[in-house]
Amino acid sequence: MRILLQYRFWIIGSIVVCAAIVGSLAFFTRAQATDIPALVAACEKQGAQTQQCLNDLVLAQAHDRGIGAGFDALAAAYAHDAEFAAFCHGSTHELGKIAYADFKVGKDIELSSKTSYCGFGFFHGFMESLLQDSGTIDEARKFCAYVDDKLKASVGGVTFACYHGMGHGVIDGSDTSLWGDSKRFIQPGLDLCEKLGSTDMEKNWCGSGVFNAFAIHVRDPKYKLNIDPLDAYAICRAQTKSYFKIACYDQMNSYFVESTADFGEALRASARSAAKDPGAVPHAVESVAGYEVLRVLQSTRPAADYLKDCAALSGELADSCTRGFANGLVEFGKPGAEYDVALPMCAVAGAQMMACAEGIATAVRDRLSPAIQQKLCSDMAHSLGDTFGTRCREIMVPSPQ
Repeated sequence: MRILLQYRFWIIGSIVVCAAIVGSLAFFTRAQATDIPALVAACEKQGAQTQQCLNDLVLAQAHDRGIGAGFDALAAAYAHDAEFAAFCHGSTHELGKIAYADFKVGKDIELSSKTSYCGFGFFHGFMESLLQDSGTIDEARKFCAYVDDKLKASVGGVTFACYHGMGHGVIDGSDTSLWGDSKRFIQPGLDLCEKLGSTDMEKNWCGSGVFNAFAIHVRDPKYKLNIDPLDAYAICRAQTKSYFKIACYDQMNSYFVESTADFGEALRASARSAAKDPGAVPHAVESVAGYEVLRVLQSTRPAADYLKDCAALSGELADSCTRGFANGLVEFGKPGAEYDVALPMCAVAGAQMMACAEGIATAVRDRLSPAIQQKLCSDMAHSLGDTFGTRCREIMVPSPQ
């Protein structure tokens, strides 16, 4: 079953479970922190229900002991169950919704570097809830500024994740009058992003959430958002604002991964579809490679094997693919050890070794703390060579916003 369908069923199941936590899942909420490994082990004996059980555990801990405890349970589930890695982004969405429910009634919520786990899904869920509730654009903007100031010393990328969540949140598919027309379907989100963003970068971040949501909904026949599989990027070319066009090419990645049987096919389909806008092809391929990681996490195939699919591409596309794949391994990497799988992979990347190192460094710069950034560059110099350590330090200079 494709990742998208798993994610949807996962979220639906999570909503049902939240209503039942007080009853059948009471043993989860009574657990102390030292019991988490044992509870994870118990879930792993549930067969087909293992992933639902692990998600129940994460949400129950968050409800009973706070968001920090929920993240601790999530990290434990990720560490002990390989399959859970492909679902943890959805779990962090739910943690964000729980946090918003507390925030709404004036409760303190724990904000820490843990909010970066599994692709920043926490902020996506939080901002979706805020905007779909009674939150105003001004409230959303103030919250993003607040969390960025609070967490900037311990984690990067918070502002991007926050704005992305806002764009994602407004495209929920609830307005049935917009179904069947892709342009009209995304327009409310793009209009919000224009009002919300004070800079082109902020509008891009918000727009990335809009197109992320569109790429999810376009795969659901309910919405009747017809798309030409040979020209899936047509909606991107139609964007007249460069910040929205870039966001679109970046976030249509899930469509290609979930519409194809394997990595190589996804890459070729993406490159063919983007060919009408030649300058966008490297970016499109890099983005698809990063999203492919979600499929990799469900496979027993070693991560390094996927580099063969990147190397099969021509010229700069091989580098773009490798850079994106390495970036994705960090984005969805094991909490607290985000680059542990990606760095050894670079050592066997051959001609794409530098591109691999750049992908890791960029992902760490954009998501993790200055201390981890410094450690990565040291580790990179030690394992790959001084040239790579130097390049890593160059990348760690903050990008303009």
